[in-house]
Amino acid sequence: MEGFEAHIVDSLVDDHRYILQALDLLEEAVDLMARGRLSPSTVGRLARFLEEFADGCHHAKEEAALFPCMEARGHPFREGGIERLTCEHGVARYLLRGLQRELEKLERGEGSVEKAREYAAKYVELIRKHIDVEDLELFERARRVIGHGEMLEEARRIDVETGRERLIEEFYRIKEEVWEASG
Repeated sequence: MEGFEAHIVDSLVDDHRYILQALDLLEEAVDLMARGRLSPSTVGRLARFLEEFADGCHHAKEEAALFPCMEARGHPFREGGIERLTCEHGVARYLLRGLQRELEKLERGEGSVEKAREYAAKYVELIRKHIDVEDLELFERARRVIGHGEMLEEARRIDVETGRERLIEEFYRIKEEVWEASG
């Protein structure tokens, strides 16, 4: 997270760039899998990236650092949208687990490509809308109630503990595999 000295929101916005790229890639990967050009295991690796990066790293920074700090500064959990965003994190976890289970079944020759596509589509739709709310509403409020430099150490700690840089490297490897399969 080098270069993000200004505000914790900068780190979260940077995460969103990778997450949005991964959502586009997930849509393409599922399509390629449906056409027999990409294995379910490669799509599964992408789903694991989203689980570990979007949820394990990004959502962890929000739930362990940003949201509690905003609440402590008077931004209400319920009326301020934090409750809804936290609930959406849970729904996203459920959808990713469903996608991963379906991909594992496909690897064994038992699953349904359409069911995997449905889980992926619901996940992509949820997370894109979720990111819009955060970028356009929540993060602007966060910039007003959290000072520059605050919570950065906590964000860095979470990045290190979750292996953010390793996850980004894995994302680029998966992206290359999907591009090769798209031909």
